[in-house]
Amino acid sequence: MSLMTREESIAVYKTYSRMLYNVSFRIVGDPGLAEGIMQDTVLKFITGGGDTSLALRMTGVGGMTWESRAVGAWLRKTCVRASIDALRKLKRERLFLEEYADEGAEDGRGEEYTDVEDNSLTVERVRRAIGSLPEGSRLILTLVLIEG
Repeated sequence: MSLMTREESIAVYKTYSRMLYNVSFRIVGDPGLAEGIMQDTVLKFITGGGDTSLALRMTGVGGMTWESRAVGAWLRKTCVRASIDALRKLKRERLFLEEYADEGAEDGRGEEYTDVEDNSLTVERVRRAIGSLPEGSRLILTLVLIEG
């Protein structure tokens, strides 16, 4: 499998990077980590980790053929899997640190979000509420409601 040309690589990045970042950010909740996962996903595709023959048959950035939809589906699926793997890695690291950390150390996440004064739903309140869910519940809710 041959590598994509520079122009093809740029077209793939411009077309899919925003979507991949949003998918990853909704799962991991960390902008830096989401950016890295997005870049790794695109790089994996460009360097031959994905089916580059699909990308080579794309009809430009604006044209949506079945091939370009297949590229988007492959990238999205790969990004979701990489994001879930990153969460698992963070969970293992956190469990390791909790098991072997000094008893007096704090992880800085001791406060919970409660706001009973304002009953209006805002985007920030919804984000905080979703973020306060247990990891598994948050991931499932995000994938089902937001990612479809």
